[in-house]
Amino acid sequence: MSRAVDARGMECPKPVVMTKNALDRIPEGILTVLVDAESSRANVRRLAESQGCTVTEAVRDGYTELTIAKGFPCDLPEEAVPSAGQTAGPLQGSIVYITSDQVGPDAELGQHLLKVFIRNMLEVSREDLPHSIVFVNRGVHVPCRWDDTIEDLHALIDMGVQVFSCGVCLKHYEMEAELKVGEVGNAFDTVQGFLGPRKHVNIC
Repeated sequence: MSRAVDARGMECPKPVVMTKNALDRIPEGILTVLVDAESSRANVRRLAESQGCTVTEAVRDGYTELTIAKGFPCDLPEEAVPSAGQTAGPLQGSIVYITSDQVGPDAELGQHLLKVFIRNMLEVSREDLPHSIVFVNRGVHVPCRWDDTIEDLHALIDMGVQVFSCGVCLKHYEMEAELKVGEVGNAFDTVQGFLGPRKHVNIC
C-alpha cells in the first residue's frame, strides 16, 4: 500500500499532523511526504521514526521528499546501537517547558537563575532527569545565544535528555539559523507533552 501527503506550503504543525493521520490509516506500506521547510522535514522524520518507521529522504527542486516505510522489518544501523559509555534507553521523567529567557521580572537576576537551574540538572541522577526540555516564546533565545548554557544543554543531550525549540518562535524572532543545540520542535509535539502521561514543569 502506498500513499502520498503533499505538505508543501503548510505551516507548523500541519505537516506533522497530516503525516500522523496518514500513518494511522495504514497498517503497513509506504508513505511519501513532500515538505518545503527544514523544520517540517525534521519534525516529520522524528514523528515517523518515533513510530518505528524507516525514513529515506531525497532533495528535489525546492522541496524534500520523505519516503516512510511502515510495518517492514529492518536491521538497526550500527551507529544506532549504544556503545560503551552511551546512555541506553529513553528517559522517563518530566517535560520541562521554558517559556522565557528569565525567571521573574528582574532580567539580570532572572537570567542568572535560569542558567543555574539548567546547569544543576547535570548534577542529578539519571532517574531524576527530565525526558525533554522544550523552549518556547522568548525561551528560544537560550539555545541560540547563551553559549555557556548551550554547552550544558549539549551535555544533557549526551545524558539522554531531548531538547526542542519551537519552530514558530524561532521564525518569529528571526533566529532559525541561530539554533546551536537540540532540534526544532512543533506545536503538535508541545500539545502532546501537555496532554500526555508525563507531567510537565513550567520554569518560567
